[in-house]
This record gives sequence, structure tokens and C-alpha cells, in this order.
Amino acid sequence: MKQLTPLQKIDLVLDHLKKSTQNLINNTETVSFEINRREKVIIEDDELKMIVRKLIKDGYVDEVRWEHVNVLKISFEGSIFIGYEKKQRLEDEKLTSISKGIIATKKYANQLLWATSCAGIAAALVLLWQVFLWFYPAHSDFPLIWIWEAIPKHKK
Repeated sequence: MKQLTPLQKIDLVLDHLKKSTQNLINNTETVSFEINRREKVIIEDDELKMIVRKLIKDGYVDEVRWEHVNVLKISFEGSIFIGYEKKQRLEDEKLTSISKGIIATKKYANQLLWATSCAGIAAALVLLWQVFLWFYPAHSDFPLIWIWEAIPKHKK
């Protein structure tokens, strides 16, 4: 006998109600579900009642009184529902995707901040060099001054 998680058990009951032509009677004591041809899962009465209450509360199963017996029938929402386990997996993937996006955004912001800081420092150094040359023109023979000399000057 295979051990299932609670979500798998809920999905098993919901899937049984989707596929079955017989409706599940609410006062059953145990239910046996065949997972595949070799394995069966038995859900006890207490657990089955909790599962049924959850499915009714979520609107996937309706409880109908028929010939003095409460019968469970799948609702329209239940017939199109993808299952709790798959829904949980999709939510987990969505959270993982969002967190990866946040990490990538923070990394890009940090890289942009670093590049902007480097550009600011370079601009400040160029400005300080030009101020230095303005006040001390004798140092214009500095080897890197050819960059500034190569720029054409406008004569008035």
C-alpha cells in the first residue's frame, strides 16, 4: 500500500468523483482507490470526511440529498479544477520565478550603480585635471595632454 500526501489524497477523491458514474455516498466508512493496477490506497472514514468537507467548502463537490441518502456529486468548478497538487506546484514555480526575477533585478541595479559610480569618478578626475591645468599651465607638457590638444579649438 502506497503512502500519499494529503494533497494527493484530496486529488484522488476529486478525481474519483470526476471519473465515476456512481456518486460517492457521504456516510461510507472506508474507500479504496486504485492508483494503478498494482497499488491501492485506502482512505479511512475520518480522513475521508475531512477531505469531503474541504471539497464542499472549496466548492468542488456538492452534497445532494437523494432517496434519503446524502450523495456527493462533482460540481462544475470541480470538473474543471486541475487539482490541489498541480495548483501547489504551479504556485511554487511562480514564486521561484518571481524570486529569480527579483534577484536578477537587484544584480542589474548593483551593476548599474557600480558603472555609474565609475563614470562619475572618471568625470571628476578629468574635471580636476582640467582645473589643475587652468591654474598651472606649465604642466601642460604632461604626456597625456595631446588628447586635449587634438581637439580642435574654435577661434573667435
